[in-house]
Amino acid sequence: MRQRIFAGLLVVSSLLLTMHCGSDDGADFDDDSSSNGGSGGSGGSGGSVGGTSGTPEGGSSGAPSEPIACPDEIDFMPTALAQSICAKRRDCCADDIDTCMTEVVTALGKTYPDLAEAEEAGTAALDCNAFDTCALAIHDADCDDWPLQSGSLGGLPVDEPACLEIITATARDGEECSYNYECIDGICGVAENETVGTCDEFADVGDACDAVCDPVTMFCNGSNRCEARLANGDPCTKDDECESRLCDLSGSGECVAPGPEQCKYVPEGIAHCAVVGAPGSQHPSGWGALLVLAGLGVSLARRARSE
Repeated sequence: MRQRIFAGLLVVSSLLLTMHCGSDDGADFDDDSSSNGGSGGSGGSGGSVGGTSGTPEGGSSGAPSEPIACPDEIDFMPTALAQSICAKRRDCCADDIDTCMTEVVTALGKTYPDLAEAEEAGTAALDCNAFDTCALAIHDADCDDWPLQSGSLGGLPVDEPACLEIITATARDGEECSYNYECIDGICGVAENETVGTCDEFADVGDACDAVCDPVTMFCNGSNRCEARLANGDPCTKDDECESRLCDLSGSGECVAPGPEQCKYVPEGIAHCAVVGAPGSQHPSGWGALLVLAGLGVSLARRARSE
């Protein structure tokens, strides 16, 4: 399964050995904002929501009457997708558009840096069918069901798998990559002080966590095995065990759907694993990594528990 925004989601780069690609808490990441998109995105004004043309520029301040359309160019994608998310956040969370656009475009830019360069190199492509399907699902989502999951650890805003497939990867296991979104079914391990690494294929459910558990769909359980994320209502001990990315530790001890405290969804992940460890695993993969890693995400505090 491709690692994506809501995968990853979806995925901030840490270029220092002292930073984690993930942790048992699912919350240790850097806050570098130099990647493509920035606070306003490469595709126009960060505060505008409502445009439905190919390039996400302009638009009224009211809710868009139609879903945000797929942008003409791949590097406009973070801004266009942020417009879709922020329109829903405004409607469901009484949210400020400018603040939302700053948060979401920055997060997506960190997940997907250098998109135009990757497209030119043939390592990634924008799938407009997936984008349009995802944007439609976000546009049509009921506020009672928003968001489906917390944005951390690759969580989805809505029940639409196409949101994981907006960027098409081309690099297979062992092939060169610079970012996770270039790997078809795995994570991009980049050694310290390097810019190019190789894709490390995700393990299967039941495999030892010494391999790479797919952080979008799996977690590393107490038996050191990759296990599928738990559904709402299942007993849990950590947020990153749950599909929702939320475990009600102070109450039921079960996985729970996001509540009002998680309404302001931000899709978050890491660009690559700079210490060449395995998000979703408790141990480094066969890269000589020095850190113990678990979970995928960005520099984000653990979401508040639903009451």
